Amino acid sequence: GTVIPDQDIFHSLIVNEEMVRCGSLGFGPALMTWGIGLPPILNWGPEWMKQEVATGVASGEKIICLCITEPAGGSDVANIQTTAVDKGDHWIVNGNKTFITSGCKADYFTVVVRTSGKGLAGMSLILLD
Repeated sequence: GTVIPDQDIFHSLIVNEEMVRCGSLGFGPALMTWGIGLPPILNWGPEWMKQEVATGVASGEKIICLCITEPAGGSDVANIQTTAVDKGDHWIVNGNKTFITSGCKADYFTVVVRTSGKGLAGMSLILLD
């Protein structure tokens, strides 16, 4: 997940328990999708991407989500069918994703795509905005 200074896993657990206690099961995940969509950017993205995307998401001005699940494969990540082809100055992404928390409201989409051969080795993450 995302590392937030002065916060550890216990802070997240307390927030989750309190949200469940008041009966709000979907509210937390809807607000906290940055916790799954942003870490790939922070861990592997170039510096300009970190500055642009993380700043907007951390301020609450932008929403990010993670797009993995596909209609035909569920969460069988090794068999992702969505492809991305590098055309030099742009990428062409072709495929379908489903069950994307905050997908309808997101400004940024961290998407698992296939960029080469079969299996996990042929997969990449791409940021769409």
